[in-house]
Amino acid sequence: MAINPRSVRSIGLSLIVFGALSVIFGLASDLSFSDAYLHQASGPIWSGVFVLITGILAASIHYEKGNRCIMIALTTLGTLSVLLTIASWVMSSIGLNGRDTCPVSSCLAVKVLHGVSLVLSVVETVLSFVCVILGCVGIWSPQVRLSNC
Repeated sequence: MAINPRSVRSIGLSLIVFGALSVIFGLASDLSFSDAYLHQASGPIWSGVFVLITGILAASIHYEKGNRCIMIALTTLGTLSVLLTIASWVMSSIGLNGRDTCPVSSCLAVKVLHGVSLVLSVVETVLSFVCVILGCVGIWSPQVRLSNC
């Protein structure tokens, strides 16, 4: 069973959009609330950058049909994206449930940004996991040509 490059491209484009949104909202929360402890780790920014790179690689598979090296790179970056988005998911959940991290005047803004980051990281985790599965299928597909990586 070979993968459809069009479906991988559409997943890659959605990963690019969600990764860019994650970086933008992560930068907004880091610039707005730089004194909070959880914002110093910049979880949404790091996970968003890796998701963005994974999305760019998945979108480029449409142009390099059947290259096993790109499939291996997609599987590796997808795995890293899954791990980083789960870490961002955990940090957003802690920030959403934490009571002592938000100032009195902007507690609603902190909760909203953590909620948006949580939703984005959950969607990014699912899409990155799908990229890992499609990369594994592409690696072991008989239609993929063997090339030196």
